[in-house]
Amino acid sequence: MRLGERIEATTTISTDDRTWLLERLAELRERYTALPPGLPRGVVHGDAWRGNIARTGDGRTILLDLESCALGPPEWDLTSTAVSRVTTGWLDAGEWADYSAAYDLDVTTWTGFDVLRDIRELRMTSMACQVAATDPERYGQQAAHRLACLRGRRGSRPWPGWEAVP
Repeated sequence: MRLGERIEATTTISTDDRTWLLERLAELRERYTALPPGLPRGVVHGDAWRGNIARTGDGRTILLDLESCALGPPEWDLTSTAVSRVTTGWLDAGEWADYSAAYDLDVTTWTGFDVLRDIRELRMTSMACQVAATDPERYGQQAAHRLACLRGRRGSRPWPGWEAVP
């Protein structure tokens, strides 16, 4: 489901929040078209995070969930992990340093990072809102918390309290 459709279909948020999310989406689409130069465009996974990686018994690493695979800025895939550091605080400084060293790039220092981070946060929040509709008692507070963070009601990043949703 596309992001705009996901936001429109969300039943667990107020009209004001839905309007804000849709306006934010429009703003981020515009900002994306003006991304500064970065790495050469290439094939990106599209949803690169720990949950989409499997390691085989012989030590090979396999990427799963290739439905978002596309041509785009490689920084997009790196941003998924960066959000686990700067937005949610799920990665500590050492883990982030190791990750950045492995890629020989700290994507958070790229001038276009904020745009990709903001898009990733919006996607994560809209997913939480969608999941909350199926189980409001379990995920409703998480969706509301993420939305409050994005709207500037929970202080600055990293925002504690972000929890994984299926």
